[in-house]
Amino acid sequence: QNPNTLLSKFFGMYRVKVYHLRRRVKFIVMNSVFDTDRYIHGSFDLKGSSKGRDAAVDWCKKDNDLRKIISTHGGIVIGDKQRRRVRDQLEKDCAFLSAMKIMDYSLLVGVHNKPPATNIEVN
Repeated sequence: QNPNTLLSKFFGMYRVKVYHLRRRVKFIVMNSVFDTDRYIHGSFDLKGSSKGRDAAVDWCKKDNDLRKIISTHGGIVIGDKQRRRVRDQLEKDCAFLSAMKIMDYSLLVGVHNKPPATNIEVN
């Protein structure tokens, strides 16, 4: 019904007994969050808030970290067509989450830095 969703798909939740540790371990199996062949230079866990949204770890930044990067280095560049597609999909996903009465969620954004274009003169 929504094949281009940006929501992660959960395939199952399991519990296994680890005998040598004498405990049960619960885990989930889900699809890859970043289904791409490109290197992800940075990731951001975004909630749309500034309160308590500073990263505690270096490998995944949060809202305030993104705000600092944008104010220092400029915004994230994305083409008009792609921006419309992402925004439309986010609106559909938010409508679905709202219909399911799910309020607390994050948007995980992966950033691939393209090298700056070089001007090559051909004689």
